Amino acid sequence: MTLAPGASATVELSFVVQDSASGTLVNSAEILTDNGNDIDSTPGNGSQNEDDDDTAYVYIIDPTCEDPITNLQVTNYANGSTVNSGSVTIEGVFSGNVLQVELQVNNTTTIANTVNGEFFADINIVSGANTITITALSDDSACTESTTLVLIYKEDQVCEDTIDISIDSPIDDFSTRNSSVLVE
Repeated sequence: MTLAPGASATVELSFVVQDSASGTLVNSAEILTDNGNDIDSTPGNGSQNEDDDDTAYVYIIDPTCEDPITNLQVTNYANGSTVNSGSVTIEGVFSGNVLQVELQVNNTTTIANTVNGEFFADINIVSGANTITITALSDDSACTESTTLVLIYKEDQVCEDTIDISIDSPIDDFSTRNSSVLVE
């Protein structure tokens, strides 16, 4: 579909799902090309962290599940986000009567704190891409809902080169009433 600048369009989508389907279907859309005036994103690059894309979720509820969990999502990180710490707090929301929310990353499972439809948990990740699976279990344990999040941990770069700096003027214990001082 091609749109003129400033134009908008509504697209209606229909889904046919198999009887055995469950969980969340994700439909993502992104602007593929523009006239070069998009200064804050790169159309067509596949990123989900820019303003030229959007995602819609379709929740498939198991008919045998009496108390379904829906709307399980992370609220403080977008999929593919880069972080600079190996210790992060994952926050999110859910709908339904949840017994517990589990986060699994790098063969470690962490039970999240849950309060009023929200969850949070501190987890440790390793350098590089980390796939985090978040699973909510219902009160009757018959229903589950899962989602995944990829966080990329880039450790701080340490500069191996050092530069010695010496200051010749002003000398130690120098005092002045001037609003500026030349440092040489």
